[in-house]
Amino acid sequence: MLQPDHLIVVDMDGQRVGPSTRANRDLRPTSETPMHLEAYRRRPEINAVVHAHPPLTVALSIAGVSLAECMVPEVIVTLGLIPTTQYATPSSEENARAIRDLIGGRDAIILQRHGTLTVGRDLLDAFFKLQTVEQAARITFYLKQLGGGSPLPPTQVEKLLELRQALGLARPNDATEFRQHGARCSDDQR
Repeated sequence: MLQPDHLIVVDMDGQRVGPSTRANRDLRPTSETPMHLEAYRRRPEINAVVHAHPPLTVALSIAGVSLAECMVPEVIVTLGLIPTTQYATPSSEENARAIRDLIGGRDAIILQRHGTLTVGRDLLDAFFKLQTVEQAARITFYLKQLGGGSPLPPTQVEKLLELRQALGLARPNDATEFRQHGARCSDDQR
């Protein structure tokens, strides 16, 4: 439903710049602008930030269920680990601080009790990453309903990280992060 003349352009200080149209003249930047700008500051190579409130992802964050598990190969390859921030008040500088140390090395994070933040090379890329997070949440929810599931063994995670690297999706600390996270990624050391 959004049309180009509805868009509001802001500078890196959050100040409105650019053209005023009949459609956007009375609109203000979102209260989440500080969080979006923090992502752009930490990741100068990105061109899009998507913040949303996907219901199952939010519900799992409230229930304390992590999506940073090595369950779904697609998630490991396309997103890496999906961490959850500490709770921060939405629409606040505190919320921008909550993502500061996480977004630099991740394309998707969960905002505790609040939503998600995904970044990408363009809007569609960031949106598809959001869809992948919510799909991972659905799978995790179903697994919990079915009594759980086994994480991928470390050898399989290593293969997926190699694929992530080959596809040009790897972040500098991926392998280290997965190894440090390994105890939660695998319930045994097969």
